[in-house]
Amino acid sequence: MTKNSSAAPLDGTGAYEHDQRDVRSRRTTALIGLGLLLVAFVITAGIVLTDAVAGDGAAGPAVDAAAWSLGLAGLTGLGAAALPRGALKRGVRGKAVLAQYLLMILGPILAALD
Repeated sequence: MTKNSSAAPLDGTGAYEHDQRDVRSRRTTALIGLGLLLVAFVITAGIVLTDAVAGDGAAGPAVDAAAWSLGLAGLTGLGAAALPRGALKRGVRGKAVLAQYLLMILGPILAALD
């Protein structure tokens, strides 16, 4: 394969087309995750506000951890969606999307633990 990343492989296996579809699907999954992140944020805010009204009224360290978790999920998803194909090694984008979803799920769970 030449140094030009847009060139097709010389062996004729179609690996470039497969890689391009893989990157596109991972980017789409990351963008969907960014949309779901808004839902997770609303759920987390609802949990925190409910705890503030019904509970002791003070936010604990788990709320801070939930906010950091949601923020890091957003940055991870944005990086997975926006970085060019050549900037990440094969498989890193998929792991970043997985980390995005795990951090997104962790946010409301941490808020509920407070």
